Amino acid sequence: MAFVTQNPYATPLFLNPRPERVAKRELTKEEQDEVTFAFGTLDTEKKGFVTQKQLKVALRAMGFPVKKADIQELLRRFGEEDTQQLTYELFRTAIAEKLCERTPEDDMRRAFKLFDVLGVGKIDVMTLRKIIKSLGLEISDNEVQDMISEFDQDRDGLISEAEFMAIMTAGADM
Repeated sequence: MAFVTQNPYATPLFLNPRPERVAKRELTKEEQDEVTFAFGTLDTEKKGFVTQKQLKVALRAMGFPVKKADIQELLRRFGEEDTQQLTYELFRTAIAEKLCERTPEDDMRRAFKLFDVLGVGKIDVMTLRKIIKSLGLEISDNEVQDMISEFDQDRDGLISEAEFMAIMTAGADM
């Protein structure tokens, strides 16, 4: 008998013929933990399901600027657009779908926006030092200044998004 998932409690396909729910890649352990935490947090009554609105809240918390129509489209891909109560499996699959769309560059851009506390499209030396300290990294002021000198292409003493991306990918080139 064919099942939709490897779950032994899954409904046989002939009873519930829906498109198979397969993510584009496997989630990392951290991503899996994040999804489980989000579902547990949103399922406050521990009924085993969340709403579409709660899925939207979870995706927004993960940095996806989704709207109600986006959630409908996402669920439509799995033949679940009319489902109001999302099980953990569907919640996880929907979030995995979005996470798989995100690239490392997207994550770096998101990080830059978090660090751009003034919202001017640049990170200053003081902010960079605070970021380094908050991450628990041991980098001297001289090393921070050297980093800025090396990557500050326009020599304005600030780090732009493009310069930030160069810093973040510098280790990958080695």
